[in-house]
Amino acid sequence: EAIKGLPEVRATTPENLTSALAIYAQLPQSYKGDLIELFATKENAVTSLHALSQGKSLRIIWGDSNDVALKITVLQALRALDENRDVKKIDLSAPHAPIVK
Repeated sequence: EAIKGLPEVRATTPENLTSALAIYAQLPQSYKGDLIELFATKENAVTSLHALSQGKSLRIIWGDSNDVALKITVLQALRALDENRDVKKIDLSAPHAPIVK
């Protein structure tokens, strides 16, 4: 059963769970606040789902738990751009070459 105020966390292995929690621990509070779920179903493939305003959601593919600070910086820069206000998915698994959809 979900605990109010905490995201659902799912992982297929203990190692994947460790990666997911390592990313969660480094997220700014503003990203934790809208986090619905965090899951790691494959090795080095952590994904989060965030509820945004007006019923929108954003899926973020973090990849592994390396370079999380850089990934957060890239994420914040991408979300600050007007042309990205309606994106549904951001892939940060390669933070020097992010993919926005």
